[in-house]
Amino acid sequence: MASPRYRLTYFNLKGRGELIRYIFYAARVPFENRVIRSNEEWADLKPLTPIGMLPILEFDGEVFVESAAIANWAARKFGLTGRRDSEQLRTEALVQQATELRENFIVRLIFQSDPDKKKSQQAELQSEIDKLFSQWEKLVIQT
Repeated sequence: MASPRYRLTYFNLKGRGELIRYIFYAARVPFENRVIRSNEEWADLKPLTPIGMLPILEFDGEVFVESAAIANWAARKFGLTGRRDSEQLRTEALVQQATELRENFIVRLIFQSDPDKKKSQQAELQSEIDKLFSQWEKLVIQT
């Protein structure tokens, strides 16, 4: 069996690389999921990356960066964005909303040191997530 054409490199966590992984899995496109598991491994790899950041996607002898750009490309490439312009626009809106949700999560919860504020913000964020998922479900049904 030939090795996968695509290689995605990201840390051993859910984050900027996770949406890309989901797209490959949803499209049933084989890929090498290269996972960086230690600070030492990252220190060795970092100077070899185009901008010193992950995720990176490699194929056809080239290396690509920026998680949103990779996710948008992969969804389009693998036929997950829809056939009509309106379907494609809805899909890209969902990707952008997911990106903003992740950023919101990081700012509001990961970097919050006050336990009371963290608990309050977690409840607010959960309410926002529930509302957003309901809206997404309606958009997906339309598409």
